[in-house]
Amino acid sequence: ERKKRRRKRIAPTIPRDVVRHELKSEERACTGCGEPMSHIGDDVSEILELVPAQFRVQEHHRAKYACPTCKETVKTAPGPVKLIEKGLPGPGLLAHVVQSKYEDALPLQRLRKIYERAGVDVSVSTMCDWVAAVAEQLRPLVDRFWDRTLASHVLQMDGTGLKVLDRDDPEHIRKGTMWCHVGDRRYVVFKYSPTGKGDDGPWTNL
Repeated sequence: ERKKRRRKRIAPTIPRDVVRHELKSEERACTGCGEPMSHIGDDVSEILELVPAQFRVQEHHRAKYACPTCKETVKTAPGPVKLIEKGLPGPGLLAHVVQSKYEDALPLQRLRKIYERAGVDVSVSTMCDWVAAVAEQLRPLVDRFWDRTLASHVLQMDGTGLKVLDRDDPEHIRKGTMWCHVGDRRYVVFKYSPTGKGDDGPWTNL
């Protein structure tokens, strides 16, 4: 006999909203004697629901103070720390863009359409600037990985060709190479080169 498959239990870390369902007051009377019945417990069932992601605008109000006596001094409270100076995106939005592109392999063009459905219009070029800004912030971490990769006992590497958009090229596309460096099967660093030659790839990197 086939065993019935048990449904996996939902992880307790998932946030829960308790929705109570009550009997109407007239339905709480006993059908036998007519006396009001007492609450003896609950039957609990679960529904897994998805709440779509939503954009929120944070208004940062910086308090300003001025001297009422001499009227020469005005001070304003410092604003939030931003990854992109005078930029619009918060850290959560930047993290979502980068994770969608690299972890979920979602092109920025598709991500733009997703954001449009949520009521926010962000150009692909703007998101490219955001990705570049995040990459610059992560550079010290990448450099640390690269140092450990070079110090590995066994260093392996391989190149993979990929097509790159190039407006100056007659066909608007050219072929570059992404070199993958693996140190002791533990540290992985990718480095891009415009060609597949060793001169601008392994010989330069190593």
